Amino acid sequence: MKTMFIMVLAMFLAGVIGCCVVTVRKKSEYSAAILRLLAAGSVAMAAYLLFLLTENRTAAMFFDGLYFASIDWMLLCMLAFVLRYTNTRSYTKFIRNLFLLAVCIDTLVLLCNVGGEKMFTLERGIHAGTGMSYWSVSFGRPFYYHLGFCYGMASLALAILLAKLVKSSRRYRKMYLYTLIPFVVVLGLNAFCHTTKYPVDFSLLLYVLLAVSICYSSLYAVPRGLLEDTLISVVEDFSNGILCFDVRGKCIYANEKACELFGVEQGGDYAALEQYDKKWREDNCGDPAESREWEETYTTAGEERFYNVGYQQLKDERGDAFGYVFRLTDRTEAIRRFREEQYLATHDRLTGLYNREYFFQKAEQILRRKPDTERYMVCTNIRNFKLINDLFGEEMGDRVLVDQASLLKFSNYEDCIQGRIGADKFAMLVSKENFNPELAVKNTGKLQYLINDSNYKIQVSIGVYRIEDPNESPQVMYDRANMAIESPQGEYNKAVVYYDSRMLEQLMHEKSVVSEFEHALEEGQFQMYLQPLVGADGELKGAEALARWKHPAQGLIQPIDFISVVEKSGLIIRLDEYIWELAARKLRDWKERGLEELSISVNVSGKDFYYVDLYKTFTELAEKYGISPDRLNIEITETVLMTDLEMHLEVLSRLQEYGFCIEIDDFGSGYSSLNMLKDIRADVLKIDVLFLRETENKERSRVILSSVIDMAKRLGISVITEGVETKEQIQMLTDMGCEMFQGFYFSQPVPVEKFEEIYLSGRP
Repeated sequence: MKTMFIMVLAMFLAGVIGCCVVTVRKKSEYSAAILRLLAAGSVAMAAYLLFLLTENRTAAMFFDGLYFASIDWMLLCMLAFVLRYTNTRSYTKFIRNLFLLAVCIDTLVLLCNVGGEKMFTLERGIHAGTGMSYWSVSFGRPFYYHLGFCYGMASLALAILLAKLVKSSRRYRKMYLYTLIPFVVVLGLNAFCHTTKYPVDFSLLLYVLLAVSICYSSLYAVPRGLLEDTLISVVEDFSNGILCFDVRGKCIYANEKACELFGVEQGGDYAALEQYDKKWREDNCGDPAESREWEETYTTAGEERFYNVGYQQLKDERGDAFGYVFRLTDRTEAIRRFREEQYLATHDRLTGLYNREYFFQKAEQILRRKPDTERYMVCTNIRNFKLINDLFGEEMGDRVLVDQASLLKFSNYEDCIQGRIGADKFAMLVSKENFNPELAVKNTGKLQYLINDSNYKIQVSIGVYRIEDPNESPQVMYDRANMAIESPQGEYNKAVVYYDSRMLEQLMHEKSVVSEFEHALEEGQFQMYLQPLVGADGELKGAEALARWKHPAQGLIQPIDFISVVEKSGLIIRLDEYIWELAARKLRDWKERGLEELSISVNVSGKDFYYVDLYKTFTELAEKYGISPDRLNIEITETVLMTDLEMHLEVLSRLQEYGFCIEIDDFGSGYSSLNMLKDIRADVLKIDVLFLRETENKERSRVILSSVIDMAKRLGISVITEGVETKEQIQMLTDMGCEMFQGFYFSQPVPVEKFEEIYLSGRP
């Protein structure tokens, strides 16, 4: 039996050496650690083999000591391999050196045991059970320190492997089991041989199995298994479908996505997949290229999905085909996103109509394709749309816009397109024969039903431009249709306004006014004209300041030609501040001449309240020029006052408290409110000239006028009547109690120099 063990041990030693050769050839991060482990094991087996073969006691003592020392080194190498294999970083350099020192000391003591025999002794004996002649080993107390040290290193390696086994994922546990199980068996058998004092240590035979297992698992099985598991996991998790076939057309693998796509069970019958491959080959003449790509559409669970399909032959290292694979890439979401992005790039998100850019692009295509068809460019605009958002909320505003877009689609005629140009502005290109203005007005009128408020009425204006030149830019066509809405002809009582060339002339005039305004202001082309205010006694009481534009090329430009333009553009603020400054400066001049009793009234527009700090501006003017505030009268129309009465009253009250005189201009021209007179403490009421016009109800007008004058006087408000043109009017108004007059009867607005020449020449 001993001889047989020796033969087997020699064969296993050869196996370990073979493992060393394989490890050297297989370059791996674990190769060095495995080689050291194999080398230590080879020395241990060789030493034990020589120990069994020798008959000389001294030699046997040496080889047995070398065997025990080799076990130390083998376990140290095993521990180093486990630390490397499990990627454990807590094993520091200091601890490694400490273990190395302990092993060196233990090796030295074991090898020196030949002389002192303190660790163990050998005696020749016959095993009772087997009748085998062997060297009987008797261990001294120091040997058990060696044994404990060895089992300590083994236990540490086992603990590290077990910890990794518990913490690792299922796919990595196999990696540690290949090492852990043989290692436990070897240690168990070694412990058995020691405790039973069996004459032969059979654990060395299993060590060979451990060596082979470590080499195979760490260098081949585990990396390949992990690679296969990883690839399978990756392929299974693909959003792509993968179909693998052998050269016979047999489906050997299909991932979950592919099975789901073709409605087959994974790992089941792949007949449907093989039928797909067969049909594809028939369609491609049975001899496809090495690789191809194409697009296909499939319907899965009632949903249409889009796939990019790739075909690829699989070849070995010699270039021989051993199979092929289909890769089905689901591009459904990408195509949907592309279509959605394309839609959003060309359509308005809220209404679904074409957006501005795409509407003009489509309009140009239609006009170029059929240039002989008579067409209209139609645009719509909801008047004061901002009020809908302010009064009823943005949600209601959006509802109005959506319904407005729907109502524009009142026809599905060929080449009739609609678009949202911006905010509440919509446009439509329609043929002349298919445009029905009455129907358009009727449809847009339905918007009123969205708002349940009798005090607010949605008004939609429709501008129409007849296209004469199809090569003209659709942008220009729209601008002209929109120009029709914004022109003076586009009044509130007109729902549909057609463009004509005069509107363009008006637009050019407005642009000219705006572009020249700043330069004209800097050059002093705007001048202050004065129109006298005369008392009932014929005495001059003051004047109203009015702006005139003395253009170097066009001469004197009347207010009707530029005031409305500067108001619309917001430039009225600059012009008003300019006139206020001139009026304050002139009041200072009159004060220095001893004419402090005269006043000048200046106009304040609606925009001034929102963009100018009126209190600060007027008080600073009074202080800058040293004038009494009650000489610089502030004039505001009742129409402006009524737009935001609460805010206006607050500003005007502060100015009155400072000493300024507040005049309400054009009283009676708009929707005059007696309630307004109750709330505002105006100093002067300027009655509009409309009351003096000849009408069939002349007597009724006089009654109303007389009542207004009497009411104002009883409220402590002075009255100025504007537009006085005859002496009879003066007499009539004087009899009614009016105290001041203004009108052409006395003078038109004149330059300041002429005003002073007429009215102040005889004064100091």
